[in-house]
Amino acid sequence: METSKSVSQRLEKSIGRIIQAGYQIDAKTLQLLKELSSLGTIEDAVEHVISEADNLHDKPLFMPYELLRTQNPAFEDSSVIGAAPISAPYSKQIESKMEIIVPSKVMASSGDIDDILAYFKDRFTRISAILKQRSDARDSVPLAKALGGREKEKTKVIVIVSDKREKKNAILVEVEDADDHATLIVPSNTNKLAFEKAQRLFLDQVVCVELTKVRKDLLVASNFINPDIPERPRVSGEDEVYAVLTSDIHVGSNKFLAEVFNRFLAWLRCHADDPEQRQIASRVKYVIIAGDLVDGIGVYPNQDTELEIKDIQEQYSAVGKLFSQIPEHIEILIIPGNHDATRQALPQPPIPEKFISAVERHRKVWNLPNPTRVKLHGVEVLVNHGTSLNDVVGAIPEVTYQNLSETLPIAMRSLLKARHLAPRYGGRTPILARNRDDLVIDVPPDVLHCGHVHVTSHDMYRGTLLVNSGAWQAQTSYQERMGLSPTPGIVPVINLKDLSLRRLNFV
Repeated sequence: METSKSVSQRLEKSIGRIIQAGYQIDAKTLQLLKELSSLGTIEDAVEHVISEADNLHDKPLFMPYELLRTQNPAFEDSSVIGAAPISAPYSKQIESKMEIIVPSKVMASSGDIDDILAYFKDRFTRISAILKQRSDARDSVPLAKALGGREKEKTKVIVIVSDKREKKNAILVEVEDADDHATLIVPSNTNKLAFEKAQRLFLDQVVCVELTKVRKDLLVASNFINPDIPERPRVSGEDEVYAVLTSDIHVGSNKFLAEVFNRFLAWLRCHADDPEQRQIASRVKYVIIAGDLVDGIGVYPNQDTELEIKDIQEQYSAVGKLFSQIPEHIEILIIPGNHDATRQALPQPPIPEKFISAVERHRKVWNLPNPTRVKLHGVEVLVNHGTSLNDVVGAIPEVTYQNLSETLPIAMRSLLKARHLAPRYGGRTPILARNRDDLVIDVPPDVLHCGHVHVTSHDMYRGTLLVNSGAWQAQTSYQERMGLSPTPGIVPVINLKDLSLRRLNFV
């Protein structure tokens, strides 16, 4: 009879082998490893799965649970996750648990100076309150007190950045609060860290500054404290169902990858040849699309020369026909992007009825504004098209269009650090100024989902999963001129139970 000691040794050895192969192990996989160890099949199972995982196009971070599960003698190859047959996908048996938290319903603005002042006052008040929850910013004082202080006195102030000028040996930062304004100097030779933080400040960002009064009107900044999000454990959802995150379909463009997108639709219907891929599809309960369903009309000069479909209604009708192939038990949530037929200024209202009706003639969708917060099975997802990423590129020295595949996580983290989806007002991102700033990130989301830049990327930052969901459009002439290389046809799939993520490549 096998002893518990030998079972334990076999388990320990197999875990070591997995780690040596470069994979991490989550709690669910660990439990399965224990079961395989007790059955005496763990060594062969682990070697088989490592071999399979190493050959995947996108090597996973974690030991693939579903691949390992097929090595369990109790697993039947004709079934999918949860012992549900392909003809009855697992997610079809699970009730939707969806709470949509949209921005305030007032979407209009007169555009006069009073609206702009009210907008910035709301932004400053709410982000100041977030900053004051930090232990290192609670002792901040009004800017007037710092200006009126003694020479060499150190203080902290919460301000909004109104201008920034980088000189050879220093950065001059213009700041203000509700009552005063001042110029801060950040020397490059005395405080390298403060200088680098100043380089990464957005215009119109609310920030806490540690400073020293040097002379009558001279304030030297020694540190910048972002509102940021607190470190949090990764959320655990209520059900093991999956959400597909995608964006930037651009139907109507002659660069739209129709064949690739149809492979994706076939996969959603559990028609993939690979058993594991069918199992993953059987868990999909939600498809969340972060804008740019269509390529639009007249979005940029000479766009008509790059259009396959030159009527906006026909573009949306073509979207509806594609969506009609997605099984009815899967919820489709959409927000608009800058190519969709709605107002361009953020926050964007949902796609107007006269356009979305062309989609809904074929398939029901949840037509939502940009941005939108939605809670799925206890997991809060902040869906944002991501137009403001254009302003992040260039504002952060190391982030360029040419290296976006590597630096996109830095760009997305910067929005969470600023606690705002579009910190810069008056840049490349049009923003509607009204009495409430609905782009402030009051509550850290469990998932931040963006699109717009056509590059697939994901990262985990302080308990928030950051996902940019790529595109379904080949490189355009505009992207080629910018040096941006898109990564189309790659789909991030999130397990809402533990926020683990897979990237499926349909190219």
